[in-house]
Amino acid sequence: METFEAVRPERVLLLVNPLSFRLSLPGAFNELRQHCIGRGLTPHVVYGPTEIAPLLAESLGTGLDLIIVVGGDGTLQATVTLLATTHRSESPPSILMLGGGRTNYTAAHLGTQSRPEAMIDRALSNPHSFKQIQQASLAISQPGHESVYGFFMGGALVDHVIRDCHTYRATGRGRLRQGRFSTVFRVTQLGFLGLLHKVGYHSRMMYLKADGIGTLNGRIRLLVATTLDKEQVTVHPYLVTQQAPIKITAITRDAVGFWRHLLKILKGRTHPTLIPENGYFSGASREVSITGLGPICVDGQEYVFDETIEAKISEGPTFRFLSL
Repeated sequence: METFEAVRPERVLLLVNPLSFRLSLPGAFNELRQHCIGRGLTPHVVYGPTEIAPLLAESLGTGLDLIIVVGGDGTLQATVTLLATTHRSESPPSILMLGGGRTNYTAAHLGTQSRPEAMIDRALSNPHSFKQIQQASLAISQPGHESVYGFFMGGALVDHVIRDCHTYRATGRGRLRQGRFSTVFRVTQLGFLGLLHKVGYHSRMMYLKADGIGTLNGRIRLLVATTLDKEQVTVHPYLVTQQAPIKITAITRDAVGFWRHLLKILKGRTHPTLIPENGYFSGASREVSITGLGPICVDGQEYVFDETIEAKISEGPTFRFLSL
């Protein structure tokens, strides 16, 4: 782990998604834009790969000290996917991921989810206060499907809830639909509906296999995977007993003592009963194969895989991130 020593404003690529939640608040984007211009930076407005691709092509060709991403996890996911595919032969600069969305899963792990203006000032005036860490990405691949790269994957009920929240926020107005706590409100609402058996989710049959964990075959209720370590977060639901890049947890619909063990799982605390024979598939591995995967969300972005063909989750390209 190294400190980050120098950055020149003219060698910074600043990607800003004004549609991300925090920047969509009244005046937030304009305030950030003016602040960055005053520091000699050029904010580039991006919404996805279409806008990011030409900026990366031009900037990587002239040399960069740093890529700053201000947006949600999906903006970072689009950036690293382009770096992992179109620019795979090049060595990318360090990335500073700043929280602009609601969850900011990656920024939370890196400790850089606080006010973007303060973090940008810190990178320019006090760069050695950051650590540089090497962070591997997730790669989800399947024959006939373009590989997907990111840092957090949710499947089964997790995917269902994320998609539901996307639809919920996009189909109404007001604070309960689009406000700061709209996601929390909707997840709580879904929880109550679940208790009343009124959530239209049916657990999907999957077969999972991974070295160091074993195999699991059954109707999967929860499925999550990441390459991020437990750093700045309190919820890290992976029962890791060995060093390997892919952390994954899958739990069947009929797992023994699910509610009794849920807190242990969320905290990543191992227990003798949390084994595949009892419906728990959790740990770290170099590669995981899944048949029956179907729809997933990677860093909040929606994808659909063919459930009849085996998909693999493996270690993708490694990126350098600034971390606190």
